[in-house]
Amino acid sequence: MAISLKNISAIKQLKWLQLILGPVFFIVITRFIPFSGMNINSKFTLGIVAWMAFWWITEVVAIEATAILPLILFPILGVVDIKTAAAPYAHPYIFLFFGGFILALAIEKWDLHKRIALQIIHFFGTRPKQLVGGVMAATAFLSMWISNTATAVMMLPIALSVIKALSMKEGSKFSESMLLGVAYSASIGGMATIIGTPPNLVFAGFVEQKLNRSVTFMEWMIWAFPLALILLLFTWYFLTRTLNENSKIETNHVQELQVLTKMTTEERRVLWIFVLTAIAWISRVWIIEPFFPFIDDTIIALICAVVLFLVPAKNGESLIQWKDTQRLSWGSLILFGGGLSLASAFDKSGLANWMAVWISSWNHLSSWIIIILVLSFMNFLTELTSNLAATVVVLPLLLPISENMGIDPFYFLAGTAISASAAFMLPVATPPNTLVFSSGQISIKKMMKVGFKLNLMSIFVIFLFVEFFITINK
Repeated sequence: MAISLKNISAIKQLKWLQLILGPVFFIVITRFIPFSGMNINSKFTLGIVAWMAFWWITEVVAIEATAILPLILFPILGVVDIKTAAAPYAHPYIFLFFGGFILALAIEKWDLHKRIALQIIHFFGTRPKQLVGGVMAATAFLSMWISNTATAVMMLPIALSVIKALSMKEGSKFSESMLLGVAYSASIGGMATIIGTPPNLVFAGFVEQKLNRSVTFMEWMIWAFPLALILLLFTWYFLTRTLNENSKIETNHVQELQVLTKMTTEERRVLWIFVLTAIAWISRVWIIEPFFPFIDDTIIALICAVVLFLVPAKNGESLIQWKDTQRLSWGSLILFGGGLSLASAFDKSGLANWMAVWISSWNHLSSWIIIILVLSFMNFLTELTSNLAATVVVLPLLLPISENMGIDPFYFLAGTAISASAAFMLPVATPPNTLVFSSGQISIKKMMKVGFKLNLMSIFVIFLFVEFFITINK
């Protein structure tokens, strides 16, 4: 008992130390470390980033509670006012998440997820690696044409249903591999096409404006698709390498597909809503946007949610009722809002511009070192700030650096834009990461451990591609 009490006392002391260290990091950064040319608001922002990152990593405070700090600290310190700090918590992506969560609740409520899961098991086979690979491939393919957020919204409930159908425990190696696979393949798939993710479009617009060079859809895919495919295969191997290759699903799970009863009325209605929503997301750019430019992925998701509240079930009640939303991951919405508030402060405080100027001081280094540093900087920067904002700020600085190195800036800039989409460590880094974390089956420490290794792998692979294309186009 004495040993147990000592252990409890040590844990409490460690927790208090971790609580204190967050504000200590803030004070040290803002008061004792000289940053040449950095204004006080930028220092405050950097200090708050360090504070929140430490509390997120240690989970000494609930990470959703930590995500509320920008609402308190930014206005108190005068970085931005409360309205500006709070605006990101109502970002369109938050409502896209909300609509997606409602759709997922409906799919689960009426057991449609079970039918879809068993069909996936039937199609991809009965080995864990095959299932993870199949779901990752489907996720990456969808993400090539629609936003990675919309893709993750569609695929997450399917992945969860596969895990449940196999009676896998939360936190098992298979469930972790499946869920992280959805998050990471949604980001990787978006790299493959020019429309797959916003940084790609920023790059295309920038080179057309500054280099007078248009980027065709096919030109981007010729170099980006093989890169994305290699990253996807590496990620699949890394996530599944410890899974038991010989383990199979028990026969009764496979046979369950054959004994499923006929689809209920509620299942069919939810399926139709799910399919129509997916079609709207996939076809938005080509079919919907030319006639209704104000309709985006968020509006589609909200229409889907409202329809689910309107369409009746056989018992006369709607397919989804408000009481069902008690199971909705509200904390994840706050978490992502906190990440977006941090990202906004990077721009408002001038911290992003200071970092950009800092990059421009690397001119004296060797070209390959500069490329690796830029790719690494962009990769880890977007763990805490918007990949879109980071791309907008950093790309203009790379033109003079490219001239000094004597290289064609096209592939250097393209690789930098792709690196902005390769953030795998933190739940707030990308919407797919946030969504997967909201499942409650992935700890922040697990995501950071796996994501850090994948970040390094992606930097290395992107660097090789950039160097190869720069060399052959000299």
